Amino acid sequence: MKVAFSISINLLILILLSGCNETEASVEMALRQAGENRAELERVLKHYADDAEKLAAAEFLISNMPGHYSYADTALVNRYYDEVDMALDRLEGAKRQTIADTINAIARKLNIRKAAIVQDVKIIKADFLIRNIDEAFDQWRNGRWARHLTQNQFREYLLPYKVLDLQPLDSWRQDFRHFHTDSLYELEYCDMFRNSSYSAAVVMNRNLGEIIKPFSWNAIECPVYRIPTRCRIPFGTCDDYAYISAVLFRSAGIPTSIEVNPHWAYRSLGHRANAIIAPTGKSIIFSGLSTGPDKTHHADEKLAKMYRVTYARNRELTRLNRSGEYVPDFFRNLFLKDVTDEYIATADISVETGYKTKGYVYLAVYGDNSWTPVDFSYHDNSKVSFAKAGLNIMYMVISYNQDGTICPVSCPFVLDNEGKVNYIESDPHKTETVTLYRKYPVIEYVHKYARLINDGEFEASGSPGFTNPTLIHRITDGKAVGHEVILPDTLPAFRYWRYIQRHRNAHCNMGEVIFYDHTGRKLSGKVIGTEGHRTVYEGMTRENLFDGDLLTSFNSPDPNGDWAGLDFGKPVKISKIIFYGRGDGNTVEVGDLYELYHWHDGNWRSLGQKTAGGVSLTYDNVPRGALLLLRDLTKGKDERIFMIDGDGRQQWW
Repeated sequence: MKVAFSISINLLILILLSGCNETEASVEMALRQAGENRAELERVLKHYADDAEKLAAAEFLISNMPGHYSYADTALVNRYYDEVDMALDRLEGAKRQTIADTINAIARKLNIRKAAIVQDVKIIKADFLIRNIDEAFDQWRNGRWARHLTQNQFREYLLPYKVLDLQPLDSWRQDFRHFHTDSLYELEYCDMFRNSSYSAAVVMNRNLGEIIKPFSWNAIECPVYRIPTRCRIPFGTCDDYAYISAVLFRSAGIPTSIEVNPHWAYRSLGHRANAIIAPTGKSIIFSGLSTGPDKTHHADEKLAKMYRVTYARNRELTRLNRSGEYVPDFFRNLFLKDVTDEYIATADISVETGYKTKGYVYLAVYGDNSWTPVDFSYHDNSKVSFAKAGLNIMYMVISYNQDGTICPVSCPFVLDNEGKVNYIESDPHKTETVTLYRKYPVIEYVHKYARLINDGEFEASGSPGFTNPTLIHRITDGKAVGHEVILPDTLPAFRYWRYIQRHRNAHCNMGEVIFYDHTGRKLSGKVIGTEGHRTVYEGMTRENLFDGDLLTSFNSPDPNGDWAGLDFGKPVKISKIIFYGRGDGNTVEVGDLYELYHWHDGNWRSLGQKTAGGVSLTYDNVPRGALLLLRDLTKGKDERIFMIDGDGRQQWW
């Protein structure tokens, strides 16, 4: 769910009054915005009048409070959470889809998506804020895991009274301070670990992962922010798990942030994770409840930008949002800090544009079927500068019209490993022939499953038990593309044909198998073979190999020796077998209609449509050195830009 925060920008700007201290000015601005709640905030300031350190912390929280939001009708939202709890009790052990459908029905019934929100500055109570400040200081000064924090680090990663907007204003810090902190006490036995936030985070993440058991699946329409309820839902997104982890870690006094990647530079979607502020002062990123700080985090992923969720307002983002120009969704959040150079090698770059108008422009990567902004800058001449851009990535500078449509400002360019900007400008007079097998790169999870077909075999027999079977074909590669096997005319007819995997711990994983006769007709028969599926993979049975859907697959009960095939009812001659390993549906699929585009003069230009007659597509007259995009017009949504390298292979960006 995306919440549209209606913020009065004028009230959010940090006004430096002549002769006034900046903090005093921002505190006074917040107090004015508090309206009838002003007395509550003033009581907090009065409470700490004789404690300079805590007074400064209170001023930090109050001055940055405008722009932070909570639900206005807590009774309604608590009813939503209570009904979700009751549903989870009732549906224990049910299928994930059933649980998701039930939660979504509750949210729709209560109209939670349109529930009103209110700025914290207008509702927060003095006792609540004082209690949170005192508890945070106790964690910092007297706890075991945060003594190394600087004042600024403490203010951002331990002090705030909540982690994210719409988190209930409850006693979370007290309620969860001992939530599955098992084994943390053992760190006391080692002098090196005794006060180590890093070691505490490793233990805590392992404990929480075993209890909550995260499963990555996005099906909840309205997020659940009440932690006890959210922890019970047996699935979620990286956003959910980063939020849960930050709340639970901070409640235990472990200084933790939420890190946000607006979009991967090589594939779809962005990412949220956590970072622990280690005793060295260094931020160590990890996946909350999953891959801990002691594990490598997405080491092979191309990262363009990383931001940290903060409590304090970002001045540059504030200026952007008061400009009157259209601002894309990601940058409407004023509480972000660019921390890219804490994680990857970066370069400060200057990009040539043909743009004449002054105003804000954006550094973009190719995202989910469009150019997606990952940074912003003010443009006032023929060049624009961006700081801390990730290397070895394809970018383009864009601007926005007031209606949110994108205008290219520069040519696409690759920022190479030396920090040099290399513009992509193809020559339409020099062309080449290209053969394409996919419309999207092979990423980790696809490779993990597709490779399991390697060493698998196709066999034929005259008996249903495959007595003395004839070996038809042995698979010698596990590439995540379609495979086509042409059989000789001399091969006799057989009634029974199958795929079997004997040679690895593969559970007979396969996506789709198609048999053709000599006329090119797709054959059908009775599905035979190993019944059932691997325990945790609902519905992944033998029938999936022949259902015409590349997104379904067989995952058999046993590691080796299982099989699936067809009984054609009589002996048949097979002339061709096409098969696809378990994957993402982004290989070229027989019968689908595709269109190839190249980028030219600020737009995608078509190079023609083709219906796939096999597992690949061949295009002639493709401009050499062009930036290309292949779309499946029949189905699917994943697509990715690419070029053709010197070996004729698709080089993805």
